[in-house]
Amino acid sequence: KPKPILLLDKIFNPARRPQDKKLNKTLEVIEMTKKEANEYFRLKKGIIAQDKKIWKFCEALWRALLYTAMVGFGSHCTIGQPWFSNPWSDAWVGWPHQTQPYQ
Repeated sequence: KPKPILLLDKIFNPARRPQDKKLNKTLEVIEMTKKEANEYFRLKKGIIAQDKKIWKFCEALWRALLYTAMVGFGSHCTIGQPWFSNPWSDAWVGWPHQTQPYQ
């Protein structure tokens, strides 16, 4: 992980290269070569790409946890119903005037 250089961070944009005029002025101020600056930008881009991958992984993990909890809750609610063990015969008893179990 590179040390943060505030002046280079101001002109850093991961989508495109900085303008040569701004870059040259900044490099003169901080006494750095263009090669070192390009290496710094390359490392910054790598860190941003890693952060995006970690963010996507965490988002996918939370989504999987949420869906698992929803399926578990749905299963918990429906397992005790009489039509759950034999849905093809018990679900249609008294159709179309079925009684609601929670009224």
